[in-house]
Amino acid sequence: MFYLTEPVEIKTAIDRLALHKVLWVDTETAFWNTPAPQLSLIQVSADENDRTGEFSYVLDVFNIEELSQYFITRIMADGAIEKVFHNAGYDLKFLGRNQAKNITCTLKISKKITRQSLGVPDLKLKTLARQLGNFSSGTIDLSQQESDWSRRPLTTQQLHYASMDVIYLSHVHRYLTKFISELYGLSSVDRDLLQEYLPVMIEEIRPVKPLTCQDKPDSETRPEPLIHPTITIEDIYLAHQCGRFVYLESKNPQNLEFVSNYEKGIVSGIFSQVADDLIKIIQQDPCCKILFEPEAQQLNNENITRELQSLLYKIYLFPYLQEAIKKDKHKATLINQAWISLKKLILLWTDILVSNRYYCNASDLFDKTFLSHDPNINHTFELPGGQQQPILGKLTHSLYKLDDRTLHIPTYPLNDLEYPASKEARLSLQAYLVHQSRNIPIKGVIEWQFPEVRETLHSWQQMEGIIADIIPRLTSKIHGWFSWKHPAPYPPRPSQEKLCQICPKTKECINVFGITEPPEPPEPPKPPGEGLEEIIEQLVSALKAFGVKINEGETKAIAAPAFIRVQVKPRLGVKAITIINLAEDLQVQLGFSAIPLIQPQAGYVSIDIPRPDRQIARFERYISKESATNSEATFKIAIGVNLNGELVQADLADANNCHFLVAGTSGSGKSEFLRALLLSLLARHSRENLQIVLVDPKRVTFPEFENIPWLYSPIIKDTEPAIDLMENLVAEMERRYKILEESRCNDLESYNKKVDRSPNKILSRIVCIFDEYADFMIDKESKNSLENSIKRLGAKARAAGIHLIIATQRPDATVVTPLIRANLPARVALKTASGGDSAIILGDKQTDAFRLLGKGDLLYLTGGKLLRLQSLYAENCQL
Repeated sequence: MFYLTEPVEIKTAIDRLALHKVLWVDTETAFWNTPAPQLSLIQVSADENDRTGEFSYVLDVFNIEELSQYFITRIMADGAIEKVFHNAGYDLKFLGRNQAKNITCTLKISKKITRQSLGVPDLKLKTLARQLGNFSSGTIDLSQQESDWSRRPLTTQQLHYASMDVIYLSHVHRYLTKFISELYGLSSVDRDLLQEYLPVMIEEIRPVKPLTCQDKPDSETRPEPLIHPTITIEDIYLAHQCGRFVYLESKNPQNLEFVSNYEKGIVSGIFSQVADDLIKIIQQDPCCKILFEPEAQQLNNENITRELQSLLYKIYLFPYLQEAIKKDKHKATLINQAWISLKKLILLWTDILVSNRYYCNASDLFDKTFLSHDPNINHTFELPGGQQQPILGKLTHSLYKLDDRTLHIPTYPLNDLEYPASKEARLSLQAYLVHQSRNIPIKGVIEWQFPEVRETLHSWQQMEGIIADIIPRLTSKIHGWFSWKHPAPYPPRPSQEKLCQICPKTKECINVFGITEPPEPPEPPKPPGEGLEEIIEQLVSALKAFGVKINEGETKAIAAPAFIRVQVKPRLGVKAITIINLAEDLQVQLGFSAIPLIQPQAGYVSIDIPRPDRQIARFERYISKESATNSEATFKIAIGVNLNGELVQADLADANNCHFLVAGTSGSGKSEFLRALLLSLLARHSRENLQIVLVDPKRVTFPEFENIPWLYSPIIKDTEPAIDLMENLVAEMERRYKILEESRCNDLESYNKKVDRSPNKILSRIVCIFDEYADFMIDKESKNSLENSIKRLGAKARAAGIHLIIATQRPDATVVTPLIRANLPARVALKTASGGDSAIILGDKQTDAFRLLGKGDLLYLTGGKLLRLQSLYAENCQL
């Protein structure tokens, strides 16, 4: 048992527990028999095989609210972690009921199954542990049930009692999961499958005894499901790009792809083949294994990388190069190009191997890390109607990182026209097939894109959504293409014209389908004027029914991307507050999907209602890449699209917009807003004129920007480096003011003009984007340090060309303090969790942000004006 009392130890343990996929959790409360119980202990187990409590965590959080809040933020609010409680209804009173996600309650499951079916006298945890978990009565301590959990120090008996509760819970949970699995005829307990279908299963369970082999119906009486012919991941990858290519490849398989040029195709092929061969050598050669035999703390990444590169070059690449030169001297240059990328790949391999060494022995290291020793993977998907679709794929030179359960897949694109949807479909299927075939949990996939080595993180939730969409939709299309015969209707569709120019099957395509026609243009967005008259008429009728008199001739409507604004002019004597108070009634009577946002304006009252055909404000439509050498371009950031369809921007040189406070709850579109804002800067300014500072404690907001040349420093992800960074920015601000003083200039812009844009003297603007600021406000010391730095930068940094954009999804008073608000003049509120959060961001009387629609719908406060906008969506963040 790990009994932890020091805050630093407890936070470290919580961070470690957050890496697990399933946790069994319980609490002990002080003053439990009073009207005001208080959280005393949080007990956690992450090992379902533990029966003694040896590996249980007992976290002493009594009277330290920030520690329980840290547990809620890191564990309870993380939907990727399944939290199992026995009586979740009680425990969640103390562990963030409104923030908790992915909760399993064994008491609720037991009630659904019924105690008669389980064969137990009651559903208390210790009764279930004794009769279902095979714990003997003598080992279960009941003496501490009514213990005083407020006293300190706790006794040995109390700690043993607390640590064993989560052990009993894990074994009861295992039994119940197995029970349901057998009830549904599953061959094994697949936790991911059960977690997905458990709510449905529980609703269907009736008081029945567990099925035995004799009870199960004869499989011969069940109708055989329709099994479709196997298709490959590459079929689905190509189906996103061109249906005709898939059809032609199925008739004459040649494993061809769209290649932009001959040399790039050769280098990509060499890279893929050699990477696979190098992995086999690493796994088999004793010299490679020796490198990782010392304890993990003693391993030096740089030395191991250098030795691995030298060893693999000597054993494999040099003989490979000599053999290739004998056949074709010109191929040596291409092999060297591939080797440059392979050396970078070996560096990445080393980092993961060293990281994994902390979690496994040297003898198991390669087997647990490299997944390509079994490259052929397959899985059968269930389609609607009970049909089954087998999908086959290959997983080459890929690695699994144990600490954060991420799959790392290197890619070497063959052309610059690759559809993002094609790439995401292939990565999602590869990850899912690995998850199913190897039975390993995956939180996300990190794609290493060579030769630039850009890292992109794809979350597991995002990938599951892609699979749920493409499997039923694309597989039926592919089978239709496979079976098509001329001159049957609905032939496979052609690709875009650019891909046709690099297609290796152009001649075949013309022979079979004739001259390729350009694809149909995408459907234009619906005109915003359609249906507005009907909406006005319905709204006016509803207002009349509520006794509100308006000047009907002055009523008009304007359509924004996400909502429709109806402007009504109340008659003399009708108070605006009368209409505002009808918001919820209008939603009920007119069937709006959200409560309309109603505000008084100059000359009218605006009623914003959700637009049923909501439009997307795509980044590329509003931002064109201006010349990066245009140093005179104003430093404007994209905020969003207004009612007139125009892009609203903020000039960072303006005192009203020099620093931003951004807030929005989960799902509000805050991350997309920050990414579009960042891209709007990068698209217009070179690295000589702009430097970017990114702070990303969540590690998923800016993965595409890890290696951009504009970075002032590597992306900051932890508290201490964040504090150091802000102090460095303060020091840089003071240094710049000395330069401005010596040059007798008032601000950065006038200084740069005076030095005539000399590269050696020019001062670039620095924009610091600080995502999820609340994560750094838990510790009092770090909170004070960051607040002081923000105060100094907010007060003075504008003229020195340093700008802050601070974002959080928790805009409560403890995080967004008056000191922070006073120094960040511009505000952006996306959808907030409450009116109180909205008021903290926008001002005491501005409580409407909680009624926004999410997904980029925002309120922008600048210079006392409040605008409702739709933020830009950048689907592809490639620069």
